[in-house]
Amino acid sequence: MSYLATAKKTNKVYVWLAVDRDRSKVVDFEVTETRDFSAYLPLALRLDSSYEIEISCSDHYDVYGGYKIAKSHYFTKKETSLVESFNSLLRHYLARFNRKTKRYSKAFDMIYNSILLLFNKDIIISIFN
Repeated sequence: MSYLATAKKTNKVYVWLAVDRDRSKVVDFEVTETRDFSAYLPLALRLDSSYEIEISCSDHYDVYGGYKIAKSHYFTKKETSLVESFNSLLRHYLARFNRKTKRYSKAFDMIYNSILLLFNKDIIISIFN
């Protein structure tokens, strides 16, 4: 798991991603305004109720140790490269996540909906075909 920060220094938005390494797919995400445990907990609870997670890996951020979602949890940057590649994908396909964005809204609901559309584009395309 990881998060992606965006927006001005005074108006930050964080995107927390949960990635299944076996399927190379984002299974859930959370968009928050803070980086504390209360922002992470809804994502952790959804993951815990939806999946039987054997192993989870994250960076060394303290919040991830606050709620155990897997039988084993490893704190290492070595295992988070797939999450970082999805962060890069977000910045590439969604202009609102570029570093110098003045042209796109930072509205919380628009950020959430943009990410939802990006990660579910295959489902949406199949509906219209």
